[in-house]
Order: sequence, then structure tokens, then C-alpha cells
Amino acid sequence: MTIRESINLSYDGIELSSMGLISVNLQSGMQEEHFLPRKTIKEVKIKGNDAPYFQGISYEPLQFQLTFAFIDSFDTDKIRSVARWLNTPTYRPLQFSSDRIYYVMVVDDSNLIHNCLSQGYITLTFRCNSPWSFTPVYDDPVLDFSDNAALGTHHIFKNIGDLTIRPQIQVEIISGTGFKIVNTSNGGQYIEFANLVIGEIITIDGERKSVDSSLPFTYRYDNMTDGSKFLEMLFGYNYLIIYGSVKIKMKYQCAFIG
Repeated sequence: MTIRESINLSYDGIELSSMGLISVNLQSGMQEEHFLPRKTIKEVKIKGNDAPYFQGISYEPLQFQLTFAFIDSFDTDKIRSVARWLNTPTYRPLQFSSDRIYYVMVVDDSNLIHNCLSQGYITLTFRCNSPWSFTPVYDDPVLDFSDNAALGTHHIFKNIGDLTIRPQIQVEIISGTGFKIVNTSNGGQYIEFANLVIGEIITIDGERKSVDSSLPFTYRYDNMTDGSKFLEMLFGYNYLIIYGSVKIKMKYQCAFIG
């Protein structure tokens, strides 16, 4: 479902309908929506060379307009309540019926259009903190590899988004002193820790590239073995091999283009 199809939505955890509003389209016929985020090519031109040197690309955060109509007539209290709800100082989640989440805030001009009979609608421009949209946060059940075999156990991680993600991985050491997780779908990329303690819980945040231990005043970043990387889960099915007597729990959001 696209943005324009969504009659109801929630912003900052509050349903649009509970504020006495409904999302509407004022234009008839075909509706226009963003499809791909805007991107800029970074390149350098050198004197005497007509072909510039490509240095990469940068993406612009998404920005789109929405129109909210008052279901019934409005009064001063309702107007003020809606204004307080939308005037957030930081990015807040905007979720549509499709379960897509955009982290947004209102920018630029916003207008109240009415007929002088306390009936009308407001037009708003939302700017995202990212070129992407996201799923809700998935907090998977604990995977128990306490009786893991020496050759490891296979596990499938499904990334339903369009982009590579780095999940947060929590690992509890049941026995032994370490563990290893290999993503065979991503060229054998792996993350491995050694010299840990039974009962210790390691939290690996792939996005922040941080490692935290449940033990006080204990830092485990240096316990990563040579060649270890924060695991990247590609689009689709990722076939993992888990080594070590551990319990694992993953937390993540999948990301979509546009």
C-alpha cells in the first residue's frame, strides 16, 4: 500500500483518527509519489581531462506533503491540540497502513485552509531523517544453541527489506569461552569472540559498531578475533552457521528504498 492510499496513519504513536483527522488527496485522477530518493553524484574534474573522476554518491533524505482534513468541525482547542501534536522538536515515527515507518518532522510552510465555518484541512510537509523507510523493530525469540555440535548449527535469517542491515545481536555464553557466527550468503563474513566467561551476555550493535558486556567494568571489543566484522545481512535469505554453546537473540529493522 502506498502513502496516498492510506486514509489513517499514526504519528508519534497517536492515530490520525483519534485527533479528528483523516488523510485526503485533493487532486483527482492519478496520484504522484516519490519512488527513489534523490541522489547526487560526487565527482572531481581535472584540468585536461574531460571525463570527471567518480568519487561516489550521496542520498538526500525523503520529503513529501500530506493533507489532513478535519472529520467534523474544529474549534480552538482542537486546532491547538493538533498543533502541539505535530510540532515535535525531533524526528518521530510516521506509520502508514502498510506498516512502513518514516522518521519525520514537519518543515517549511504548513497551512490551514477553511471555509470560515470551522471546516477545512491542513497541508503539511514532512522531512525524513533518512532516504529510506523502515519496518517496525523486530525482536526475535531467543535461539537456543546450548547443545551445539562442534560443526555448528545452520540458521536462516530473512531480510525482507531492500537494503543490507546490521542487526543487534545478543549472545549468552552457556559453556566454553567463545562463539562464532558465519554468514555464508555474504562471502563467509563472520564475527567471532574469544576468552569470554560462562554466563556472560555480549550485546553487539552492528549499526553503532559497539560491543557491550553484562559484566561490570568489562570491555570486550578487543575480544573480537582477527578478521571479524559486524555482520551484514543481505536482502533475502542469509544462511548462517552458529558455532559455540550459546543462546542468541536478534533485534533489527529492515529498510526499504523509498
